[in-house]
Amino acid sequence: MRLRETALVQKDYILRMIEAIGLMVSRIKVMIGREEMETVHRELQAAASRTGIDLEIGRTLDGESLLSIFMPPGSTVDPTNCLLFGEILYLDGLSQHAAGELSASHESLAKALLLLSAASTYATAAGIRYPETEERVEELKRLLESDA
Repeated sequence: MRLRETALVQKDYILRMIEAIGLMVSRIKVMIGREEMETVHRELQAAASRTGIDLEIGRTLDGESLLSIFMPPGSTVDPTNCLLFGEILYLDGLSQHAAGELSASHESLAKALLLLSAASTYATAAGIRYPETEERVEELKRLLESDA
């Protein structure tokens, strides 16, 4: 495959992954609204396992460590796992907030902001726009400002 064809296939794959991530986010947000926290936690654990990082480990690592796992400096990495784990941490933060765990919520939301911002920046540099991710970044900024 030529370089241009490879780039188109990669772009199509990334866009399909973003669509799947969006469906997961919508489904889990409904569960959070219904206060189905055990189900939310199981769903987030299952989604996190697809990235190769356990949710509990992701909660304990600082944002920069997570970023270096998903997008090592100087490498050309598919940003979909970074996007997925960023969305997982976003949902984790929302569920923790709903459960009254404000400090843990803030930590997850801050890490989500870092991962999603990095993935969006990487994609933009590669000529791909993630409007949903850009909107999520703005939402996270607002959530974190309101928690401050």
